[in-house]
Amino acid sequence: MIGMTKKRGSYSKGVLKRQEILSQALKLIAENGFESTKLRELAESVNLSEAGLLHYFGTKDDLYVEILRENDKNELYELFRLNTENSAIRPSDAETECKKAEAEADQDNLQDSGTDSVSAATASSEHKHSGSESSMSELAERAGKLLDARLRLMPSQSREHVDVLSRLVRIMAHKAQVPGLVELYSYISVRAADKANPAHAYFLERRNISSAISVPMLKRLQKRGIVSSKLEPSDLNRIFNAVTDGLLVQRLIDPDLDIERLLLELCTIIDWERDPDSNPDIESIKNHRSQS
Repeated sequence: MIGMTKKRGSYSKGVLKRQEILSQALKLIAENGFESTKLRELAESVNLSEAGLLHYFGTKDDLYVEILRENDKNELYELFRLNTENSAIRPSDAETECKKAEAEADQDNLQDSGTDSVSAATASSEHKHSGSESSMSELAERAGKLLDARLRLMPSQSREHVDVLSRLVRIMAHKAQVPGLVELYSYISVRAADKANPAHAYFLERRNISSAISVPMLKRLQKRGIVSSKLEPSDLNRIFNAVTDGLLVQRLIDPDLDIERLLLELCTIIDWERDPDSNPDIESIKNHRSQS
């Protein structure tokens, strides 16, 4: 028992140290930029040698990927905060609607795939207990259900979707506000083509997380006749991601590029199907941005 207690205590200390390193790395990258943040400097700031620092992660690329994951986690928490604070929808209502949305999504998946309920339940159980299931994925699923819940509770003539889209775009554009993060993201994205590099798995995970957040919301908007059904929600989400990634690269060349504004502009040219009032015109979406 004593040995087990020591091992558990050592593990907890390791987790805390790892968290300290990631938090400090984000701080240094924000202050100095990625290219100017040296491994030695990061190690010294957390009272470690370079070898000691990498002991917690493996390789430098492993460390860099974990820094991006830490930032992604922070962005997800911010997405939750933006969609529960100063909202007409109470968190308890959203939680209830999350459960309804989950049940509805499961039913939709069954209909789309033609899978029987027993097989679907088995697959769902295996997925939830697989080693690849991460807390980030679970958090992303909850974020997606929260956004869907907000739209489900939206009155028929409400412009709640403008608020939801604006907040989501703000999170998508967050990296652009920290030049060092854009540098790190670009550095890692180049390495993602190598399947043996941790960047490859990270970008696949990031794609799945983005889908978990945005696709339920886009499906809801399509069902309400707000967004055109000409494109699959997953394809529309991928287009948004491709545009965002491209703008991040352009931001390296042009530091004054306002990515958030351009993404909001993109929202206004979606093929909105209902009436003209459904379209989140750029002026109203700018007003929301300035008031947030």
